[in-house]
Amino acid sequence: GDVYKRQGINAEYMGKSPQWKMADEEEKKTKPVNFKTEKDFHTETEVMLEVIRDIKPDWKKRMEVLEKVQGVVVGNSSAKYPEAFDSFILKCVVPISCQILDLRSAIAKSACKTVELMAQNLTNAFDQAAERYLSANCLLKLILNGNKLLSETGHHTILVILQNIVSPKLLCRIADEMKSKNPLLRSKCGQYLHCILTHFPSTVLEKYTGTLEEIIKISVVDAVPDTRAAGRECFISYEEYFPAKAAVLFNSLSTSVQKAIGDTKILKSQPSAGKVVQRAKRTVEKSSDKKKAVMNEDMPKTMYNSWKEAKEISEKEEEAIARSTSSNRKSKENPVKEKIEIVQVTLKRVKAPQPEIPHIDSESNNEEDIEEDSPKDERGKWVGEEETQHTNLNQSGFVEQKGEEMASEVDDDNIDGEPEPEPEPEINQEEEKKQKIGIGPLIQQCESESWEKRHKAFEELSKLIQNDETTLEAGELLSILGVLISHINDSHYKVAQSVLQAIGHAIVLYTKQVSNHLDELAPKVLFSMSDKREPVANISNFVYQLMHTNYGADKLMPSFVKCLEPNHIIRIKAGALEVM
Repeated sequence: GDVYKRQGINAEYMGKSPQWKMADEEEKKTKPVNFKTEKDFHTETEVMLEVIRDIKPDWKKRMEVLEKVQGVVVGNSSAKYPEAFDSFILKCVVPISCQILDLRSAIAKSACKTVELMAQNLTNAFDQAAERYLSANCLLKLILNGNKLLSETGHHTILVILQNIVSPKLLCRIADEMKSKNPLLRSKCGQYLHCILTHFPSTVLEKYTGTLEEIIKISVVDAVPDTRAAGRECFISYEEYFPAKAAVLFNSLSTSVQKAIGDTKILKSQPSAGKVVQRAKRTVEKSSDKKKAVMNEDMPKTMYNSWKEAKEISEKEEEAIARSTSSNRKSKENPVKEKIEIVQVTLKRVKAPQPEIPHIDSESNNEEDIEEDSPKDERGKWVGEEETQHTNLNQSGFVEQKGEEMASEVDDDNIDGEPEPEPEPEINQEEEKKQKIGIGPLIQQCESESWEKRHKAFEELSKLIQNDETTLEAGELLSILGVLISHINDSHYKVAQSVLQAIGHAIVLYTKQVSNHLDELAPKVLFSMSDKREPVANISNFVYQLMHTNYGADKLMPSFVKCLEPNHIIRIKAGALEVM
């Protein structure tokens, strides 16, 4: 028995939790309880067992009795009255098991400490009782408790038992539990199996190599990552005992599992390399926070696609406007060039192929102006000199018709020399009138008591914001932003989603105008980011990333600081501290 005795607890499983340090200090303070005669031993122990046999007595009395039992364990009774002491240890199994499953954490911890002291002081003499403690109705049930403190207490007690007692029955019990359907139990049992392979001698393990190999094969392909990691550790420990059998087992595993085991060996042999890898992963995660705003799979795809399209459209429009603005002065002297620019901007705005610009006759009066004053594109070619393919667009007849009208006007101007002012398209004016008329009723509908009407109204506002052919006036945009911000935290999740989606589009397309409302927008978005409704929380986080991308930390910081003022609730303050 002395050969298999283990002193202390493996730090790999113990960790450095303060609660275990406190437990070790209490263990040192345990006062031994001794008896003068064997009769006194029987009398006193029977009284103790009667108190802890049930959970009905007062918990303070049960706590005192458990401390006395611990004193008996560390006392000299095991040497003076060995038979009576062994009988007492077996009689304690049922009462202490009852106390281990008590809902009061103090009682459960004290009972677990009693079992640990028994395992550490009796070692292999405690194997029969240890097998009964290590059952689905005692410690294996405690580790599945929802209370983390109780679960860790039971986990620690099982590790103490396995590190101090060498018993094939314990190995078989853990092997059986590895086939459980409970993922948490399988994960814990994987650690217990590694503990067995670390502390049991090869003479005991040699008889159960078949069982060990079967369990390792199951654990390395388990659905739970922690169980797979424990399985790889078990294989490495098994290989140290039986290299030849481990080589055969290794060849029977899949390529991916073999690679994972190899990586585990490298990290285990070079601990510093493992730390470097973990540090690099953390650095990559921090640096990719901004990219997650666009690439995160949990974010709505429709939101991302529409944002991407809107961004591309705005960039193209800015380029076209910049080119037309840079040549504005020369355009006044050359009306022909001005009309060409209008055609190009119009065609780009409706995203249609550019119609062929009619060639200007060399005998025209404006030939010299065109050669000298026509703007160059990015490739250095004169506007109108690039070859374009004329395509009939059935779906965009306006573009084709508009292109032909403008081209004919260019020819007329070149011939007559007196160009007429270009008429604005009537279709766009009618559409804008219809949309302007509909903004007022839409905003009123946003205040409806019916969530379906509110949802529909906000969907229409979102489309209105995205519409490239609509230019919202300052007053209209102010009204829309006001009603959107007021309904970010709507009671119905579908309405809140549509509101946040519209705000996301507004941030991208009307960045400057929305910046004036950041103080109102920030607390609302922070509140929604911690919403229990997952869809709302996801799109709120996406909107926050859009704010961070478009405005930057310097501009957002004052708004987040204001969220810490006393008039805001704790939920908003916590969100502000988190993002800051």
